[in-house]
Amino acid sequence: MITEYPTASGIGPYGITVGPDGNLWFTEYPAQQIGKITTAGVITEYPTAAGGAITLGPDGNLWFTEGLPNNIGRVNIAVPMSTFAIQSLVIFKAEFLEQGRFSLGAGSTGINPATDPVTFTFGTASIVIAPGSFQRLGSSKNFWLAGEINGVYMLVDIQAQAHSTTAYNFGITALGLDLTTQTEPILAGLQIGDNTGSMTFQAHVIP
Repeated sequence: MITEYPTASGIGPYGITVGPDGNLWFTEYPAQQIGKITTAGVITEYPTAAGGAITLGPDGNLWFTEGLPNNIGRVNIAVPMSTFAIQSLVIFKAEFLEQGRFSLGAGSTGINPATDPVTFTFGTASIVIAPGSFQRLGSSKNFWLAGEINGVYMLVDIQAQAHSTTAYNFGITALGLDLTTQTEPILAGLQIGDNTGSMTFQAHVIP
């Protein structure tokens, strides 16, 4: 049995490949778009100069060709963490402490906070940490940060769990960001490179 799904542009689907997110990604020529289709048939299209081949690279991103401008393009795909859990989130006025753990999901090529961008989110608030801000302890999978990020003083550690290359613990102590105005429960999240996870958590607020 065959089911067909028309694209919104109605023009020229070309190359197609499986993405690390479990969706199918394709190019459209001459519409010059990249499309994503879920296995349920939901299509999302993104304007670009793409129109040729597309493939999944060894870095977990999608790579495609652009014939007319003579370019090669890359699509960064967020890879969901297989587990992400907040164990505690204690909020004071302009200060908070968070403890949690996560495991990398299928399709992940690993993390290196010393070279990857790292983003922590707390409801509508976020802290974006630029690549190169974390220090790595030797050749281990343990990383730490102590310093000021956009007016927020932070002490952060991300450590691999014993005998694991995919499971990590993390902890944050931050001063200078007021989370007491966030709506409870808080949607807390973490993204390291292309790896992302989040959960809703009832914080312990101390006025």
